[in-house]
Amino acid sequence: MALHTLHDPQKAVDCCRRAYANDAVIIMDEAAWSLASIANLEWPCPLYVYADDLSITGAKAANSVTLATVDDWLQLTVDHPQHIAW
Repeated sequence: MALHTLHDPQKAVDCCRRAYANDAVIIMDEAAWSLASIANLEWPCPLYVYADDLSITGAKAANSVTLATVDDWLQLTVDHPQHIAW
């Protein structure tokens, strides 16, 4: 069970290929600007976007993406002991 933090949108495809069903992915920082294209990939696990980063873009999250507050992000780190940054 890994938590993938996706910061670089150019690494989204690699992240998607390496994610498993019991993982989680949170889209953050620069990757939030590419949320629409990232959300269109076929993710095998839950997909989140950090709400503060998304609010800067002015975009809205797709139905397949859950908004994550800082508290949600912290809980994801507790629930997923391994961390992989992209």
